[in-house]
Amino acid sequence: MTADTIDHSTLAELAEAGSVRAVHVIGQPGGWSLRVKYGAVERTLAAQRSRQTRVFRRMETLVSYLKDVG
Repeated sequence: MTADTIDHSTLAELAEAGSVRAVHVIGQPGGWSLRVKYGAVERTLAAQRSRQTRVFRRMETLVSYLKDVG
């Protein structure tokens, strides 16, 4: 994970604590990625295995993911 990314477990903890201020869906070739803002910091969601930016191929999958995170 690079310094400008956030992983799923950290995002889930921040969401549970009510610390997430905004989530932006960013369109890009091949799908969508997420930018998460908490405090004065904004980070991109990283894929669990590759630690690269997570790209959701389907909008429905992204929406479901966000609902599960809270």
